[in-house]
Amino acid sequence: IGKIKNIFELDDETAIHLTNAILKTISTLKTKLNFSNINILNNSGELAGQTVHHLHIHLIPQHEDDHFSFNHPQKEPNFEELEKLHKILLYK
Repeated sequence: IGKIKNIFELDDETAIHLTNAILKTISTLKTKLNFSNINILNNSGELAGQTVHHLHIHLIPQHEDDHFSFNHPQKEPNFEELEKLHKILLYK
């Protein structure tokens, strides 16, 4: 995957192989590290936080007592903006 810069360059066949590799890796990690939750993270593009310019996936096992979390903003969604996006996705 080293020649693929980000998820936007990923072809279908490679995506299937990558997904299978992720699932096998998660299964192995789960057996050895005994966790029940995981974050699967990919940053594609500068605004998304990509600093290493090849496609890679972060697997972040979560344990109840590790106190790790992503800080998601706690605010009401802008339903008007969501409706606009919904229409764009459906009709364009």
